[in-house]
Amino acid sequence: MPFNINRFSGEINNSGLAHSGYFEVFIPRPISFGFSSSNIVEPQGLAARIDSIDLPGRTIATIDNYYDIGVRRNIPYGAIYQDLTFSIICSEDLREKEFFEKWQDVIVGNHRNENTMVGNQYDIGYYDDYTEDVLISRFRPGGQRTYQIKLIEAYPKIVNAMSMSWESTEALKLSVSLGFRYHKIQQATNLRIRNEYE
Repeated sequence: MPFNINRFSGEINNSGLAHSGYFEVFIPRPISFGFSSSNIVEPQGLAARIDSIDLPGRTIATIDNYYDIGVRRNIPYGAIYQDLTFSIICSEDLREKEFFEKWQDVIVGNHRNENTMVGNQYDIGYYDDYTEDVLISRFRPGGQRTYQIKLIEAYPKIVNAMSMSWESTEALKLSVSLGFRYHKIQQATNLRIRNEYE
């Protein structure tokens, strides 16, 4: 079939284009934090400062099959969910960095705090105490939510280093990578609007 520009334009006009800038990420405060420090960012504030994020991908794990004569077959046996990375514009007091480091304290122990010199400061936490479900939503320019992904049992696997320089006046950003078990996808129907904060 020859290329038809009208058909191409009609398809674009019919289903529209997904723009990369209309999104929101809701990361709940883990219940296991057990503190009420004033410099810990709340979920609403954190959502407003996430300026870029990768939608999660998935890799099919395979094993080589040599039982047949000829070219080998790659036989799928499972799914691998890759870590998800996002960038946060930091507050003056770096409360966003503190949020994720305190979350990691629940996972690997609070040995980064010089005032915590107790026997259990290196103890590994319980899985159910530090994993949370994270929501990533995509919107139309008018604000209507069209797509939502839920990361199941997520936790901050990597809090990356932050580079500072006297030569730069740009806002300081923090890059965080989340590990998670798998993700669920919700389409435009049955989406909850804005009541994650309730």
